[in-house]
Amino acid sequence: MAGEAPVETLWLLGAEALADYDRVEATPPRERRRSFNDAGYFLMRDGWTRDSSFVLIDAAPHDAANKCHGHAHTGALSFEFAAAGETWIVDPGTFTYTGNARWRDWFRTTQAHNTATVDGLSQSITRGPFSWERLAQAKCNEFGERTGCIYFTGEHDGYHRLSDPVGHTRSVLLAKRDEQWATPAHLKVEDHFAARGRHDYALRFHLSASCQAFVEGEQVKIVGAFGAELTIAAFRSEQTEGAPLFLPIRARIEPGWVSRCYGQREAAQVVLIEIEGRGDQHLVTLLIPRISGEANLTQQIISQLSR
Repeated sequence: MAGEAPVETLWLLGAEALADYDRVEATPPRERRRSFNDAGYFLMRDGWTRDSSFVLIDAAPHDAANKCHGHAHTGALSFEFAAAGETWIVDPGTFTYTGNARWRDWFRTTQAHNTATVDGLSQSITRGPFSWERLAQAKCNEFGERTGCIYFTGEHDGYHRLSDPVGHTRSVLLAKRDEQWATPAHLKVEDHFAARGRHDYALRFHLSASCQAFVEGEQVKIVGAFGAELTIAAFRSEQTEGAPLFLPIRARIEPGWVSRCYGQREAAQVVLIEIEGRGDQHLVTLLIPRISGEANLTQQIISQLSR
């Protein structure tokens, strides 16, 4: 995956090192998942080609003893997603530290990450540009692989502070291409909120600035920079006497920002999914990519929800 040797190899290490590099046999990596437990990051992918799917999940612990504590953002259980040769879901970045307090705080909020908010609140409470009054603690409960998929489950305690405490657990499943069912690789995100009272819940998915999103019925279609498409479909799960009933949720699009380097920001779109309810709530979101020219199998994948 390193590619051809950069010219700096010759400048810094000399001709012999360049020749050593060129003799190394290029082979695709064997791993499809990797956990960085101390850092709290979990990676999964279904291959190593340009069109392969890639997911990065943030379940990072935040400890006041950690020297990077002040740089933390409130994005527990946030994720990034690339597939079909496109980067779709991104972390908006940082933009600034002390230049503008309002923008500094916005880029640190939960609303600026690909995770869930409860009652419009951030998971953590800030106390200044580099300090926190309270930081949500996240953890991974399970990270593994089974036939046809790689999966992650984690939780955080950010909303335990509410008068009616809310627990947030998120499962992320990367389904590999299924030849039997002729379905493409896709992502399934399940969010479970444990509560007693009534709350407002919102999921946000921040898109790359190169993407264009459109609402089509109850789903969102996103067109990437290279012509591929991504469909986002969200459902509210209700338990019945038999199998769970999945009711579609109408998503909408709101404006957002992405900062790809310090001091710069550009407008980008955000997919917003909102519900309200009393007691436990369970949401399922499907992210289904499609390379230009491929058959649209969105409904076929959605129909598998009840299996």
